[in-house]
Amino acid sequence: MVLRDQSTMTKHSDSLNRCFCGLTPREVLSLIGSLLLPFMLGVFTIVVTLHQQKVSVQQRLEDRHLVRE
Repeated sequence: MVLRDQSTMTKHSDSLNRCFCGLTPREVLSLIGSLLLPFMLGVFTIVVTLHQQKVSVQQRLEDRHLVRE
């Protein structure tokens, strides 16, 4: 009888640790950590691309101004 109570308590405590789609908080944090790097690389790529386009337009306008002089 004691063994049954312990196994029931183990299953109950295990179900309390599962919070999001059957994942433990540690698994959720691991998943977030795995997705964070590709997300940040994507954001960095977009920011750098937009900055390069802005610099390119400024350079083109400067070149046109120098040609006119």
